[in-house]
Amino acid sequence: LDMLLLRTAARRVRARSLGGVASCVGALQAVHDSGLPWWLAISASTIGARTLLLPATVMARRASARLAAARPQLGRANRLLLQALRKRETDRAGRLRAAGLYMRAVHATLRAYGANPATAVLLTPAVHVPTFVAFALSVRELCDTAEDFHVGGMLWFLDLAVPDDTWVLPLLSVAAAYANLSGASTENRLTFALAVRHAAQLSLVTAFPVTLQLPSGFLVYWLSSAGFTASSSAVFRALDDRARRLPGARGVPAGPADERGPRP
Repeated sequence: LDMLLLRTAARRVRARSLGGVASCVGALQAVHDSGLPWWLAISASTIGARTLLLPATVMARRASARLAAARPQLGRANRLLLQALRKRETDRAGRLRAAGLYMRAVHATLRAYGANPATAVLLTPAVHVPTFVAFALSVRELCDTAEDFHVGGMLWFLDLAVPDDTWVLPLLSVAAAYANLSGASTENRLTFALAVRHAAQLSLVTAFPVTLQLPSGFLVYWLSSAGFTASSSAVFRALDDRARRLPGARGVPAGPADERGPRP
């Protein structure tokens, strides 16, 4: 019975994923049928999809800014907790009380600043990773079903169904993604977020041999997506700098923490 339930669940997940891929393939085909060559259809679809996801990006940036604003108070709560634990090494009840006070202080700080760690750290990958996978599977499907996909490229990557033997597209894609991660690391100094970005940068380098085997059509998507990320990040940074220079600007609104900050 357990195996039957597992198989049924697996079929449902597979059907849903295939349905999403079929929708993505249909959208790409519709853009291509409008008269655009395949490489331009992929780029245009990528820009359109990323534009639709901009509200989630804005939400994640605001959440990251609020969490960064709360970081000094959270650090003070951590230091007070460590001091309390050192003083009560043999007092189990006292250590539990200190931990309870710490949790209440953290909760009060996050609430005062309107910060949500899950939104700040997980929203962006939760939104963009499925899109990345959907485009990858869609390009793989088009490699097998669209005959003109083999002549849908341009310049040196005419065949979008095969890897780029010149390494130009793989190098550009990895370099652009690495640069975007570096830019995100300078904006977000949260320890966990930095660790995630460093791990992602390392995976880009170590997985480069795999990137060389990806079809050119998918690399066109990847490069277009990385270019959109770089452009939108530059616009967001310019808007943030302009907002900081406005008279009376105080950065991210954080409720009562703007004046003195919450006390743990």
